[in-house]
Amino acid sequence: MQCLPILHSFLSVFGQDLNYDLENNECWASLLKEPEIAKKKAPDGPIQFSLDEDEDAEIQIPEMYLDMPVSWTAEMFITPKEYKMRFPGGAKIFEYNDAMVERAAPYSQPDGMVQKVLQFNDDSRKASNLRLMDERFDKRVDLLIRRKFKPDGRIIHEFFGKGRPDSLKGMDTSISISHVEPDLDRFLLFFVLFQSTFTLRVEISPTT
Repeated sequence: MQCLPILHSFLSVFGQDLNYDLENNECWASLLKEPEIAKKKAPDGPIQFSLDEDEDAEIQIPEMYLDMPVSWTAEMFITPKEYKMRFPGGAKIFEYNDAMVERAAPYSQPDGMVQKVLQFNDDSRKASNLRLMDERFDKRVDLLIRRKFKPDGRIIHEFFGKGRPDSLKGMDTSISISHVEPDLDRFLLFFVLFQSTFTLRVEISPTT
């Protein structure tokens, strides 16, 4: 607050009550308020603007009654390389009650991952209690932009950006429980307007 009680502080010595009503200007004195400047009256008649008038005039900042204290913190300096890395080492993990979020700068991870969200069924955050894994990518050659994995359904959802030669838009893959057996059904989605066959969806199974 820019005001301090002055008048009633003396009255408190004699046992009188203090009044802290902010609307009563008689009980307060402004310390960081700028001195009042007399305002010019608007001239009579239409106002005329001129580009040459006061063009080189310097702006004068009125002095304060009390200067603000100097900041005790040192000036922060970040190099352009550190700014692009965003985090020390290029990545950082944020831990929550039942989730973990990993964020990384572009080009800092080999797989192009920029964000990974792990959601768990409880606060133990064990791999066996994983409920959802959501990854986001950037600047990948295969244009993969997002990948979601649900352990309960054992399905991987992958999303691709526009520009692939095969016009692939998304792919859902069912993972088998055994590492020996091949993956189960796979569903492919395509950008219809970016291919000559106008194929929208293709289903692939291990038997075909």
